[in-house]
Amino acid sequence: MATLIPSSDSVTQSGTRYRRILRVSASAPEENPVAGASDGPVFSSIQAAAEVAEPGDVIRIRAGIYREWVRPRRGGTEDAPVVYQAEAGARVSIRGSEQITGWFPAADAVNLWCLDVASLPCAEGLNPFLLDVRRYNLPVRPFEETDEGVLAPTRGQVFWEGALLRQVTRETHLHRFPGSWMVDAAGQQLFLHPPAHVREADPNRALVELSVRHRIFAPDARGLGHVHLRGLTFEHCANPHPTPQIAAVSTRGGHDWVIEDCVIRHANTIGLDLGCEWGIEETPEAGDLDLDHGRFEEIRGRRLGHHLVRRNHICDNGLGGVMGMVQFGTRFVENVVERNNTQGFRTFEMGAVKFHFFFDGVIERNLIRDNDCYGVWLDNRYAGSRVSRNLIVNNLIAGVFMEMGLGPAQIDHNVIAHTRNGDGVYAHDASGITIAHNLLYANSHAGVTLTLATDRTLRDGKPSRCSGNLVANNIIAASKRCALSFPVPWELAENNRSEGNLLMGGGNPMDEGSGPDVPLFHINGCHNRFTPEQIRSRLGLVPDDSLAGAAGGSLEAWRRVTGRDLRSEIFQLRRDMLGVYSLSLDASWPEEVLRHSCEPVTLWEGDTDYFGDRMAPGEPYLPGPFRILPPEIKSRLPLWPPPANPGNSVFVSSCSIPARPRDAGLSPLSGNGL
Repeated sequence: MATLIPSSDSVTQSGTRYRRILRVSASAPEENPVAGASDGPVFSSIQAAAEVAEPGDVIRIRAGIYREWVRPRRGGTEDAPVVYQAEAGARVSIRGSEQITGWFPAADAVNLWCLDVASLPCAEGLNPFLLDVRRYNLPVRPFEETDEGVLAPTRGQVFWEGALLRQVTRETHLHRFPGSWMVDAAGQQLFLHPPAHVREADPNRALVELSVRHRIFAPDARGLGHVHLRGLTFEHCANPHPTPQIAAVSTRGGHDWVIEDCVIRHANTIGLDLGCEWGIEETPEAGDLDLDHGRFEEIRGRRLGHHLVRRNHICDNGLGGVMGMVQFGTRFVENVVERNNTQGFRTFEMGAVKFHFFFDGVIERNLIRDNDCYGVWLDNRYAGSRVSRNLIVNNLIAGVFMEMGLGPAQIDHNVIAHTRNGDGVYAHDASGITIAHNLLYANSHAGVTLTLATDRTLRDGKPSRCSGNLVANNIIAASKRCALSFPVPWELAENNRSEGNLLMGGGNPMDEGSGPDVPLFHINGCHNRFTPEQIRSRLGLVPDDSLAGAAGGSLEAWRRVTGRDLRSEIFQLRRDMLGVYSLSLDASWPEEVLRHSCEPVTLWEGDTDYFGDRMAPGEPYLPGPFRILPPEIKSRLPLWPPPANPGNSVFVSSCSIPARPRDAGLSPLSGNGL
C-alpha cells in the first residue's frame, strides 16, 4: 500500500528512523490509493492512510481541507511512533463541518433563510442540531417552548466564510441580530440570518459550513500510545459540554502522544482532551478499556499521559481549551491558549487549561490570555505538578486555581495579571502549594487567596483542608482588593505562611508619583464558616479591626496578628503598566526592589527565572520572576514571545513587540495556521 522510504528520504527525530511515508492529498481521486505516482501511492483521505498505518509510519498530508473524523487504528512505540503531519509549508485543515447548500428564503421574512434539518449529513446518526449542548446525546427537538418563547440551545455550529455565527434561542433575537441562527421548536428547519456586512446574502453562494461531527481526531480504541500530530489545524466540532469529556482532539486515555505546532479552534465545547474522558464510561463510546476515574487506584498502574504538547495555538473554543482527567508526567509548554469559553458557560468545567488528577506534570512557558474562564485550573489532586514561567493575562475569576489536593505543587516564576473579577492565584480545599517568585499584577481581587470552601474528603480519608501553603518572594502589585487573603487559623487551615514578598497597593499607574494606596491584607472566614465577629474573637482582635472585615488591614496589623511577612517590604512603582496587548511591562523599578535579595524557594533544583536565565553562583536572588531588573529608569520589558536564547539580557529602554492580531489563526511560534 505504500513504499518504503529510500535512504535519501529517511525521516528522523531523536534517533528514530521512520519506516514509510504515506502521502495524503485532498485532490486525489476517491479510489485509494493512487498507484503509479512518482513519489508513491497517494490517499484521498487521512482516514484511508490511518487504516493501513503501522508503527514507524509517517502520514504526510498535503495542503487542503479534509472533512472527516480521523480515527487512528494503531499507535506506535517509543522508537517507532505513528506520525500525522502537514507537508512542509502546507496549510492543512481537518474539519468536523460540511459545506451546506440547499438554503431557501423563509416565508414572510426579510433576509432570513431556511434549511431542512433532516437533510444534514451527520456522523454516527447523531444530528447535533437536535441535541442538547449540555447533556450527552439528549434530544432537545422537538421542544416545548417556555411561556417566554425560549428554546434550549443545541450542539450545532454555523460558520459563514470562516466566522462563527451566534446561536439564539428566541425568534425575536433571530430577527433582531444579523449573523445569528436557530432551530425551530419542531426540529424541522434551521433559520439563518446572514451577517450584516455581507453584500451577497444568499448562503448558497457563500461558504456556509455546519458542524456535523462531535470529534475530529480521536481513535475508536482507547489507550493508544506514541501518536504524533504536527502542523495541523483542527476546527469546527459539534461536541457536548462535559460530562462526558469529549474533545475535538482526544488522546482517549492514551500515552506518550506528541502534539506540536497545531491549531485547535472552534470546538463547540472542548478543544483538546489529554486524559480518560471523564464520564465516558457511561456511554456507548467507552469501548473495552475501563478507565473510569472512580476506580483510580486500579488504573493508576497503567501508563496514562506522559504527553508532550508544545507550540500549539488553542483558541476560540466554546468551553475550554484543554482538559484531562487522570494523567502522569505530561508537559504542556510554549502554547498560546486564548479566547476560550466563547459560549460564556458558567459551569464547574470552565477553564482555558483544566486538569483533574494531574501528577508530576508541568505547565510551562505558555501564553494564557483573554479567556472568559479560569486561566489554569488544577482540580482534585495535583501532586508533583508545576505551573512555571507562564504569562497569564486577562482571564476570568482566577489566573491559577488550585482545588482539593495535598500537594506538593509549585506555582513559580509566572506573570499573572489583570484577572477580571478574581484573584491572581486562588486555592480552596488545597494544601502543600508553594507560590513563589511570581509577579502578581493588577488583579481585581487579591494577589493570592487561600481558603476552605467545601466539606469534601481527601484521599487520606480526612476532610478537605487548606494547610501547609507557602507564599514567598513574590512581587504583588496593584491588586484592587488586597494583596493576600488567608483563612482564619483553625484545625483545617493551619501553617499557611507568607514571607519575603514585595508589596504595592492599588492606586493609579499614571499618578505621576503621588503614590499608590498601601497594600491591604485580609483574614477570610472560609466561605462564611466564620463571621467577621467570630474571626476577631478567635484572634483576640478589637471589634472594629479591619483585618477580618471587607476593607482589609495594614501590613503592620498583619504582622502583629499573624506573624507573617516580617521580611516583606512595601515598595512603589511609578508609571507602571503591564500591557494586555503589547505583552510588555513598563515600569521604573525603585532602589528598594533592586536591593531586596531573598533566599530562593523551590522544590526543584537547577531553577531558572521567567526568561530561562540561571542564577550565577553567589548572585543575589530578587523577589519576583526575574533574575535581574533594570535600574531606576523607564524601561520596557517584553514578556512574550519567550526568548530564543535563554540567558541573554532582555532589557531594553524601548522596543516594539507587536501582539499577534486577535483574528489571526496562527500558531504561536511557527505561523502554520490556516
